Amino acid sequence: KETKKAKATPQTGTATSAASSSSAAPAAPAEPEIQKAPKITGMIKGHEWANIGLSVRWATANIGAGSPSALGEAFAWGENASKSEYTASNSKHYNKMVMNYYENPAFDAARANWGGLWKLPDKSHFEELVNKCKWSWEPMNGVQGYKVTGPNGNSIFLPVGNYWSMCNESTYSKEDAYCLQVSKGSYSIVKKERYLGHLIRPVVE
Repeated sequence: KETKKAKATPQTGTATSAASSSSAAPAAPAEPEIQKAPKITGMIKGHEWANIGLSVRWATANIGAGSPSALGEAFAWGENASKSEYTASNSKHYNKMVMNYYENPAFDAARANWGGLWKLPDKSHFEELVNKCKWSWEPMNGVQGYKVTGPNGNSIFLPVGNYWSMCNESTYSKEDAYCLQVSKGSYSIVKKERYLGHLIRPVVE
């Protein structure tokens, strides 16, 4: 009978002796990857932002303000121009159903006046300011307000006042919207009538 012989499997690679292996120099440790620190401040459309370690970057001044300590202009909710008088009768959106307003220049004073990706903050952005930041009463240039320091140690200054958010009280609200109310010894998110004139501190993603 014919006997079949098993074929030898070819070996790949180069054999290394134990002696040469033991005498090889140890591999140098890999250098740690250097991560770039996030930028702390910058400019968009001529307006400065600050990264304070939250989900959005905050403008360092209000709309219409020439400096961080200036109050700037007041706006009724959902309107993009300031007025000399704020009443229920001259409001565009008080006691009216408003849809498709988010980041819409027709309703967003930040997007309309500053352009680019600037926008009004929403309620969740104010919640981050209240719950994740340190608030220190530190008037600036004679203006009463708070130094608000974020998780990364950077800060912005917020003068005393009310600041509109882009959020209605609810989907079906016709009268109110949320705002950040800042006063000495207190800062909280409250509901205000839309026709009132309040400040705006824009944000950018």
